[in-house]
Amino acid sequence: LAVVPEPVGDCATGSWEWHTTEYYVERHVEAVTEALGLPGGAGASLEKLEGMAPFPPPMAGRTGYLPFLRRYPELFYVEAHTDTGYVHVERNVNGRPPAWF
Repeated sequence: LAVVPEPVGDCATGSWEWHTTEYYVERHVEAVTEALGLPGGAGASLEKLEGMAPFPPPMAGRTGYLPFLRRYPELFYVEAHTDTGYVHVERNVNGRPPAWF
């Protein structure tokens, strides 16, 4: 007898969700944390980080990368330069608040 998992939700984003949304969010937070490396490391630009840890298909199109990172200020330090548009992301080690320059 084969057990076939039932998809959760619909395929509005072009992919089936085999787990809850919270599952995909948790996995993506882990992927971003791993991509940023050790705490206190150099971090990465937002553009580079998007390439290193892309959204899983069920999450793509539901939110932007920057708003997603801003949901976790205790984990990710985001520094946005409003004049150039450059965004730098690091693991938040010392509890620094987000910065806009």
